[in-house]
Amino acid sequence: MTKITDGLVICGNHIKNRIVMAPMVTFSFHGNSGSYYGRQHIEHYTKRAKGGAGLIIVQATSIFGAVDFTGMWSTGDITALKQIASNSHEYGATIMLHLHCGNLNINELSAAEIYSMQINMM
Repeated sequence: MTKITDGLVICGNHIKNRIVMAPMVTFSFHGNSGSYYGRQHIEHYTKRAKGGAGLIIVQATSIFGAVDFTGMWSTGDITALKQIASNSHEYGATIMLHLHCGNLNINELSAAEIYSMQINMM
């Protein structure tokens, strides 16, 4: 029987244990200098990694703006996300990012609509 402390491998990624922090949007946190992500987010996720979480799924992050580095993908946000990943890796945690498409219900989009969005983001 497996234990919560047993590691596992998912798609080639080793996760040190079976303790998972699910993605939770931190509405009360604020970024630095107009960014969405900032010091509060870095401290929050670093504490979870230090506390022993094997897998941390960072809160919902919009896919929009990823191509042109706007929205949640500004320079300040990218810097904070890199710091979250670096700090978490320091404590042996694996990091994932929960991507979301805003208010779109992707199950209601046609293949042509999805393709059009992909082309417009390139």
